[in-house]
Amino acid sequence: MTYHGENDVQVHDFWSLSTKAQKQRFSDQFVRPHLADKHRPFEANSPTKVVANQHRFRLPQFIIARKTGRFWKLRDKIFEDELKN
Repeated sequence: MTYHGENDVQVHDFWSLSTKAQKQRFSDQFVRPHLADKHRPFEANSPTKVVANQHRFRLPQFIIARKTGRFWKLRDKIFEDELKN
């Protein structure tokens, strides 16, 4: 995943989907917070199926990242519903 910020800064989030454990980690750490329609199960387990279902994901309002050497390390994602009181 690539997030584009101000001043053309890009933060990348890489997910390997080779093993069952990697797919579970992707589901827990990416799919669960990004999924807009949580009432429908998300069972895509390959990169092409995930891309084909990208319309089901919501975009974060803010990304918090820290520059570590030459690269940015993603620390947190804040979604619109988390900003409401």
